[in-house]
Order: sequence, then structure tokens, then C-alpha cells
Amino acid sequence: MKHQTLLLRVLEHNEPTAGERGAPQHFDVRIITATNRDIEASVGNGTFRKDLYHRLSAFPIHVPPLRSRPEDVPALAYTFLEQHVKHSGSEITEIPQTEMARLVTYQWPGNIRELSNVIGRAVLLCSGPTLSLGSALPAMTPLCQTRYKPGTLPSMEQTLIATALRDCKGVIDGPHGAANQLSIPPSTLRVKIKRYGLERPASHNH
Repeated sequence: MKHQTLLLRVLEHNEPTAGERGAPQHFDVRIITATNRDIEASVGNGTFRKDLYHRLSAFPIHVPPLRSRPEDVPALAYTFLEQHVKHSGSEITEIPQTEMARLVTYQWPGNIRELSNVIGRAVLLCSGPTLSLGSALPAMTPLCQTRYKPGTLPSMEQTLIATALRDCKGVIDGPHGAANQLSIPPSTLRVKIKRYGLERPASHNH
């Protein structure tokens, strides 16, 4: 609570003090805070100052945990795959649909950080152009066995790709292309476009 009091004082007066006898120094900054705790519950039980909470929550943004938005898993998985492949020198470019289905239906108690770690372990443990999760993904009861039926994942992926193509006006390569937006190699995206029979905007079909 002492640190909360000091932070509140800094936010109210814009003048932090270096030590108890230090001269105050004025600053002008924007404060962005984040927490995975139920902060309103902490205010209710007295472990977090109510006045500090209201001072910090001028524009609150609630981000649901990964288990509540499985539709985001494919794009995130490919983003993390690209990052870990770059650091490891691996040649992996593809996540098979069976493995992606495991990722989508997993509960993710460790949220996005756990997803990154799982992809990183899998990259280190397998070779070849496709990712095999193996033991990198802990065994756990799927989150929604009845919610995600066979055939759902390809439909989700197809929707993501179609949306990216539309937003990028059919452009695949380059920093403003759909492949970059989806964080997958352009060659992989072309394969998926052909697989799903998707059409790019007419102005970019040549």
C-alpha cells in the first residue's frame, strides 16, 4: 500500500521525488498500466487503493484471455512460429491442421505467453518444414469439445485469409501484403489460397 500511495502522489502532482529528501522533479508523461488480476476485486477487498484505481482507469481496455477467443489462435500461432524460426534457424513454415486444432481447443491457462512457449519448444524439438507439437503441448481436456466440431478450423482459417486478402486489396507479398498481415510466408499463403479456392481482388489477379 505504501508504494501505491507514492504512485498516487506522483500521478496527482507530476513530481516524483528521489529519496525522502531529494528535490522534486517535474515530468509530463502518459501512464499505461496492465494487470492480469481482477483489479476491481482487489479494490473491493482493500488490497488496492480505490482512489489510485480511479486515477489509472481513465480509459480501461479489457482484453479477454486467450481461452475466450480461440479464433485468434491461428494468427498468433503463425506469428510466434515466425519469431521462433527466425531465432532458431529452423526451416518450419507450416502448422498442419491437426496440430492447429490442438492449439485452438487447448485451454491456455498461461494465456498468450504459454502459446509462445509451446510453439518455441515445438520448433526446437522437430525438424522439417511442418510443425509437430508432440509433447510441447501439455495434455489437457480441450476447452470446448462440443463448440469446435470437425471442419471448423479450416473454415476459420479460410475466413482469416479471405479477410486479409480483402484488406490488402489482393496483395500477397511485401510489408503491406496479406502474408505479412497473417505472419506466414507468401509461399504458404499461396498454397492456402489455392487449397480453399479463394479469389483475390480482380485488380491484382494479373
